[in-house]
This record gives sequence, C-alpha cells and structure tokens, in this order.
Amino acid sequence: MRWTVGRIALHTGIQHASQITDDHITEALQAVRLFSERADLHHFYPPTKNFLDHAANQWITHLHQLQVVLFHRGQVGTQPRKLMPSWKPPSVLPPRMQAVADKWLAEHHPEIVSYADVTRDHCLAWAESLAETPTEKTGRPLGAVSRIQRISGLSQLFRDAATCGGEDLPECA
Repeated sequence: MRWTVGRIALHTGIQHASQITDDHITEALQAVRLFSERADLHHFYPPTKNFLDHAANQWITHLHQLQVVLFHRGQVGTQPRKLMPSWKPPSVLPPRMQAVADKWLAEHHPEIVSYADVTRDHCLAWAESLAETPTEKTGRPLGAVSRIQRISGLSQLFRDAATCGGEDLPECA
C-alpha cells in the first residue's frame, strides 16, 4: 500500500495517510483507467498489452486493498466491492473447451441450462470429482496444482459472469 499512498500523496499534496478520502481513491482509479487510453502508452509499456495485463491490474489491486483498510479503519465511507471489478472483458470458451463443459454437464447435471441454475453444491461436487476421477491420460486423478488451476478458472468464470449481469446468471452476494 506504500506505492498507492505515495502516489496519492504526490498527486494531492496530502502529508499523511489519514487524510486520504474516497475521492482520492476514485480519482486514482480513474487515472489508471484513463492512462490506458493514452495515444503514447506504447512508449511507456511496449507492448501495450503489458500495461493492461500487469501494471494496471496491479495498481487497481493496490487501490482496492487501500480502500479495504481505510474502510475498516472508518476513514472512508464507501464499502469496497467484495469482488474487484475485472480489468478484462470476460472470455468466451473456445468451441472444443465448451464441448468438454457441455459433455460434463450432460452426464452429471442435465437440469442445468444456465449459469443461474448452478449452485454451490454443484461446484463442490465438480471439485470433488476432479480429486477422485481418473484422467484418460494418466489413469489417476488430477494432482493438487491441476485441481487448483481448474477451480480457480471456474471461480474466475463466475466472477466475470457476475460483473456482466443478466437474467441467466446467479445472484451476486
């Protein structure tokens, strides 16, 4: 958070972290987003994708962390989002990957026809099946790292879906 507090202090002239307000955090977030639209961004971050995938994401994370701490200190009034807004648009599964997901759903839960139908129990059952079901390639269940990667992917899918909204999506808590 030193990076974030330091940048806000340099920009605003405040001399202590206790002076940071919601407006400072909002302004800093806006500056990060506007920086990505600069015509000369490629001079700072060649290729530009490096900024979008790394720096901007890290800066937004730092600002979110600062907002969480300041909110719990009672210093800012805006409660931070429980799920950070995604920097990238949600990705669409390639057809072959979608076919795997469709096959698993058809075999295990044919009643699921939209994201809104998916429950916590469905996700837990799927995660459990990763630890128990032998794979075709090795004949053994997935290892811990592979399970974590797949579960993280599912988690990100629901985070992205929640930010998009829509009637076929689960309610956000």
